[in-house]
Amino acid sequence: MTSPRWRLFKGAALLALPALALTACGGSASTQPANGDDVSGELVFSVYPGVFQDNYVKSVVEPFEKLHPNLKISFVQARTSAESLAALRADKNNPGVDVSLLDLAVARTANAEGIFQALDPAAVPNLKDLDPKARINGDFGAGVTFDSVALMYNTKAVKSAPESWNALWEDPAANGKTAIIGPPDLTSTVGLTVITTQMEGGDYKKSVDQGIAKLAKLSSRVETWNPQPDPYTMVQNGSASYGVGWNARSQLFADQSNGAMKAVLPKEGTVLQVNTLNQVKGSPNPKAAAAFINYALGTEAQGSFAKLMAYAPTNTKVQLPADLLAKIPAADPAKSSRVIPLDWDVVVKQRDSWATRLKTEVVAAK
Repeated sequence: MTSPRWRLFKGAALLALPALALTACGGSASTQPANGDDVSGELVFSVYPGVFQDNYVKSVVEPFEKLHPNLKISFVQARTSAESLAALRADKNNPGVDVSLLDLAVARTANAEGIFQALDPAAVPNLKDLDPKARINGDFGAGVTFDSVALMYNTKAVKSAPESWNALWEDPAANGKTAIIGPPDLTSTVGLTVITTQMEGGDYKKSVDQGIAKLAKLSSRVETWNPQPDPYTMVQNGSASYGVGWNARSQLFADQSNGAMKAVLPKEGTVLQVNTLNQVKGSPNPKAAAAFINYALGTEAQGSFAKLMAYAPTNTKVQLPADLLAKIPAADPAKSSRVIPLDWDVVVKQRDSWATRLKTEVVAAK
């Protein structure tokens, strides 16, 4: 294993994680790079820390490094996409990051500011196999995972799997025992706002008044809106009967709970969160950046990561077994009608406004 490499975003002073690169020593023919391979040097990757990075290293980074023994990958820690964007802005004129992982809404803001460069289809041929929802105008980045808003429940408190989001308002077990993430991280709750608006017959593209009003009625039943402790932990340990969060993390906690916690996709539907991989304009190692993004969009990498962390692949050629599809409803063609299409122009424009209304009209109503 290579020695630890520590790196700072020059503008935002975010401490990097130690590099977890494994360098192949010889290796079999199947892992050797092609003759003339020039993917070498150091690639700096800005990624979410913790369990996401740990699993991404195992399923994507290490296999890629084995294909390119002369390449070393180091990591920059960014807890949220907003934090990563702030650092990228500060370093725009002298970037030290090659590839950045951001949620789609934040990535679109970065693209508008000229932080990323368009991906070259010749260097990233796996672009052609992506779900249209993962394609970005001009190929300024690409969706690498889908996640969806999920309804979590504690199986000791809730005996039958809930089929509807209305369980949060109607099930006595939910009263005072519901955990939802509030300020400062309202991303999944913004998604819930879109869902509740549609449940009430509204159109989020025009107004979320109906969704906000419905959530305000829920507020008194919510045990906590605090992001810490998170709703995943609270539902897992039984301090909350219900929770709202992202499916991938919900499934991870469910697997660790010995059956005490489960997560479902209610009949009224869900919305997708898209994580994107983006090539930083003017980065130190553009050739390695394009090669890494292409590998990450491929079927092997996407299938491996889905098995470890229950994110839905964005590559349409990935075939998941039935037991895994049960954990990743966003990847199940039979449930595709439950995914509410998002107009990202509207979401990007309105998200801050919606978040403010959630804080003042919903969370404050508790």
